Amino acid sequence: AGQGRAEPLTCDDFLAIIDETGRIGAAIPGDLPPEERCRRMPPGCGRGFTDNGRAWTWYYRSVCFEGLAMERLDPVLCDEVVERPSFLMDGSYYSPLACRARVAERLEDRAAGPMVPGDMARLTGLEAALGEELSVTLHLAPARLAGRYAVALGLAWVEEDGTEVYSSLNPEGLEWAEALDRLHPITGWHVEIAAGQETLTLTVAPRHLEDARRTLAAGWPVRLEVRLQALMDERGRVLAPDLPSTAAQSRQSVRI
Repeated sequence: AGQGRAEPLTCDDFLAIIDETGRIGAAIPGDLPPEERCRRMPPGCGRGFTDNGRAWTWYYRSVCFEGLAMERLDPVLCDEVVERPSFLMDGSYYSPLACRARVAERLEDRAAGPMVPGDMARLTGLEAALGEELSVTLHLAPARLAGRYAVALGLAWVEEDGTEVYSSLNPEGLEWAEALDRLHPITGWHVEIAAGQETLTLTVAPRHLEDARRTLAAGWPVRLEVRLQALMDERGRVLAPDLPSTAAQSRQSVRI
């Protein structure tokens, strides 16, 4: 028998899942094609926020299609971006016109050439503090340009019988996604790093640390391993196709 189509989420249910998990992606099945994931978001469902005296508002579905348009550099997807009207807040950032302008700007930047790995941040050291949760501070060689990165975290240890174990970690508040560059198919937890940024702190919830705690309690050493991969710089440029993904990658490990 075929699988039935999932019941549409109400806006209240959608927002409740986001509030509970801190992740938009938790409300939508991750195995759907990207455009279908955007369309599964309830139409007319949005929010707003204020910062430094300014107030912005948006529809979640529009944010999703805007992101997809920028990833694919496809202005046609901007037709799906709808501006959220409001008397008190500014919804113009997410609009078809603004989306097309940003896609055009990124296309122009990308035409200037590939991403230069030397312009991007590199991982130079780690600090890990294990309490109720695991706090991980990444020390960075600062980037000249802001950009998007994939970060992967995991704990590694050797069992008493010699079995090597690696346990991937899920940092709070980040989205798991495919890399934007199909020539270098790196997956990971996506994070934005600003130009000149020297540290990045990530948090891993207690529920992901149970196996490692048992190993530590038995007296066996556990190492934290982190990989940072530059995906795209602020100009929309990705790594040159003749370079391996490791050209924009850095790794560090530390015992916890």
